[in-house]
Amino acid sequence: MTAQDIINSALRLMGVVVSGESPTSNEMQDALSALNMMLDEWAAQKLLSAALITENFTLTTGTYAYNIGTGQTFNTTKPLQIVTAFIRNAQNNDSFLGIIDYNEWAILPDKATLTGTPLYLYFNPVSSQQTTSLGIINLYPAPDTGNTYTLYIVSQKPFVEFVSLTDNYTFPTAYEKAMKFNLAIELAAEYGASISPEVAMMAEKSLKIIKALNAMTNVTPAQFEFKNPRKYNINSGY
Repeated sequence: MTAQDIINSALRLMGVVVSGESPTSNEMQDALSALNMMLDEWAAQKLLSAALITENFTLTTGTYAYNIGTGQTFNTTKPLQIVTAFIRNAQNNDSFLGIIDYNEWAILPDKATLTGTPLYLYFNPVSSQQTTSLGIINLYPAPDTGNTYTLYIVSQKPFVEFVSLTDNYTFPTAYEKAMKFNLAIELAAEYGASISPEVAMMAEKSLKIIKALNAMTNVTPAQFEFKNPRKYNINSGY
């Protein structure tokens, strides 16, 4: 499937072109930009992302901050969001990491010096125009010298954008139809075109199908924290 296929279909659904007619090169490039922006929006919604990606990285003793992104210490596409994470030690024992926000991270003491088995992860997406491909994963405490640790993260990644009109890409089932019908809606305002109720209905329906499919596969493992652990008496009920 190419971007050109999707765009041509969307323009036909809008009534801008008819079967066998080709849009101008400027129209194709404008539509390509609109298609990629739409995919960027979809990537920001977990149930529209094609999948949650599981990756693992070796940690360094005494290091709590790791750059993640293309060409960085963790060399991979920068995540939009880290959904869940765990640590695996040399004995293949796993322990979940608590995913915390900036405020929770800020109040943790001795971040630069404390070492041990990491308990918490704070992901800083470093959102700015200059650093769109760089994020920072912070762990607390930093890995100690007594073991070898591997970090496993389950993250939401952006869609791969269409670089050109003619490159072939493969998307999961149901995405092709959703892209065609929803791109027609995205482009309608630019062309001053009216979208038929049938096209609008199919666009909405196709997104619901994708969300339903992804809801069955993008399952985040439950995490439980017992702040006050104590013995339970089965006879007394407490």
